[in-house]
Amino acid sequence: MSVAYKWDNYTHEERKESFNNYAKYNIIQAIKSQNAPWLKSKSAQEIQKDRPFNAQTGRPYEGLNAILLESKQKEMGYENGSWISAKQANFLGAKLTADQLKTMEGVKISYIKTKEAKQVFDKQGKPKTTPQLDSKGKPRINPKTKEPYYNFVYDIKELPQPILETTTLYHTSQIPSLEKSKLKELDLSLNQPKEISTKFLENVGLTEHTRKQIGNYLTAQAGQEKYKTLPKPEIKKDKENTKDRGMGR
Repeated sequence: MSVAYKWDNYTHEERKESFNNYAKYNIIQAIKSQNAPWLKSKSAQEIQKDRPFNAQTGRPYEGLNAILLESKQKEMGYENGSWISAKQANFLGAKLTADQLKTMEGVKISYIKTKEAKQVFDKQGKPKTTPQLDSKGKPRINPKTKEPYYNFVYDIKELPQPILETTTLYHTSQIPSLEKSKLKELDLSLNQPKEISTKFLENVGLTEHTRKQIGNYLTAQAGQEKYKTLPKPEIKKDKENTKDRGMGR
C-alpha cells in the first residue's frame, strides 16, 4: 500500500496525529541544532525580517507552519522567508520536474481543507477547458503559438466535514527557473494581529517550557513586537534522594 493511499484514507484525527509527529520531530531537531527561532531574543524588526511568507501572494505564514519554515530557513542559511509550492512555482513559469523535487529541501505545512475540486471531462474523456481572459474580458493569446490560453474546468464542492491537508513548500532560492520579478515581497498588511492560542501545541508533545517559548514568539510575530527568550526552567531536586545522600546511604 502506497503512502499516498494511506494518507487519502486517513481520518481528520489520524492526519492531525501524523502531522503533529512530523512537527515534533522537526522542532526537536531545530532545538538540538540551535536553529529554533525562539532560542534568541529579537527586535520587532528582526522578527519580521525573518518571517516566512507565500511568495505568490506575499501573505505571511502563521502558527506551527511559520515555526517549521523559519527553523528550516536558519538551518539552510536562507536570506529571507520566501516560500512557494511546486504547483505555484510552475504556475508562475518555473519548470520543476519530479526528479528535481527529489533533490530539493522541502518543508511540509498543514491547512484545513473545506472544499474539493475534481477535474471535469467531456463524453469523449477529454478534459474540459475554458479560455483565459484578460482584464478587458478578451481571450489571452500565447505569443509563440498564437493559440488562446486555456484553464482546465473543475467541479468544486463543499466537503461534508473539514479535513487536514498538507503540502510541501520550497524556498524560492532553490528554483533558478523561477522568474524573480513575478514573486511578491512580504506584505504585512495581510497580517492580522490577533490573540495567539497555543492549545494546538499541546497535541504535538512538547515540554511546557518549549510551548511557552513558541507561544510567546508567535504572539510577538503576529503583533509585530519584540521577543525576549524565557529563562531556562530550574531543575527540581529530588528531595528524597538529597535526604538519602545526606544520611550517607
